[in-house]
Amino acid sequence: MSKVTLAISIGLLCLMLTYIQRLPYLPIPADYSKALGELSNSEPLELIDPTTGHLRYQGWGKYPNKWLYNPSMSKACGRFKKFWNYFYIISENYLVTMAHTDIGTLRAAYVNIRNIKNMSEPTIEVKVEDFFRQYVTIETEKNGAGVYSTVANPDLNMTFFQRPESTSAKIDISGITGQNEIEAAFIADSKGYEGISSVSETYHDKSRHVYSHKIQKKFVGDLKINGKSIVTCTIQQPCLGIFDNGRGHFPYVSRWIWPSTTFKVGNHEVLINLGYSQDNPHASFDAVFVDGKLYKLDPLILVKETEDHWKWVKAEQSNTHSNSLKLEFNRTHHHSVGVEYPLDFLKYVIPFKVNLDANYGFYSGEIKINEGRTTKLSIKFDEVFGFIEDFHALW
Repeated sequence: MSKVTLAISIGLLCLMLTYIQRLPYLPIPADYSKALGELSNSEPLELIDPTTGHLRYQGWGKYPNKWLYNPSMSKACGRFKKFWNYFYIISENYLVTMAHTDIGTLRAAYVNIRNIKNMSEPTIEVKVEDFFRQYVTIETEKNGAGVYSTVANPDLNMTFFQRPESTSAKIDISGITGQNEIEAAFIADSKGYEGISSVSETYHDKSRHVYSHKIQKKFVGDLKINGKSIVTCTIQQPCLGIFDNGRGHFPYVSRWIWPSTTFKVGNHEVLINLGYSQDNPHASFDAVFVDGKLYKLDPLILVKETEDHWKWVKAEQSNTHSNSLKLEFNRTHHHSVGVEYPLDFLKYVIPFKVNLDANYGFYSGEIKINEGRTTKLSIKFDEVFGFIEDFHALW
């Protein structure tokens, strides 16, 4: 290697490291550090901001629907390493995923449309990856007015916005991929729904924290491809969906498995949320939501009976909650996306190995909401569409 090439390489590396250091390290308030030791999967922890009176977070429990973010929350996340906004719509014929994500040095946004009735049909997707942050802007407190993230690119324009005092989020999308032009506008509202949230320290670094929440939403709006409506959600017949949001400092090695679905059976609306994180046990939470109300479950263990038939069994010696869920999953389609960087030193500044296994299929089972030994409500369901996200990354 010539001296000129070496000098250029060192210069580029220094520029990259300088850019990385623009990401701020934020202080951890003492009350958070103290509270983290009390977090439990079975006992929710409430921490009230003494200045504003707002609920900062609950270690495991009901997500405060009337309030989305408190500015003090950013102080609990250590280095702002990862942020994501995911909206999922599960309509009669399509699964629509709308997402923004920020992994510290790389920001990305995409719209993914998958035909539920024919999983082998090619997915329609518009995707933007933005290493230099030219097109994607993510602000979690836009002048104190809520969560805001946007991407403006020749191929994709997408904006999410929600005020902290509102349960309603606004989504606007326009994009081009191949021969397909995508246009969408939705209002996603979680009024009347409880959600689930978690704040916890990372397993490998006790000074860093992760915050996440998930909540059911009703979508009203329209998605068009080449001017033709393929997903239409009305006030009279809204589409059910899920909002998945998180932020924080993830450990060097991260993995989580997230099975979820939302559907209507009879007069009941149901959301199933199972969580498992191998590097962050406090982020593991299992629950069902029936008609907007949260019902906790004892931890469930995923068992793969065959490559395409999975089920969940209750962990031994776990009897904290009386509610129960029998659940099986028949996988009909599997899609894996991965990336590796050839230069080993890059692993210290950007994710150099990421693998996302998206498993699609149909859930069957039974939910029992109990009071002691008395069953208040039993809901059986068969062959409802859902997904299991298995994400493994070396950040």
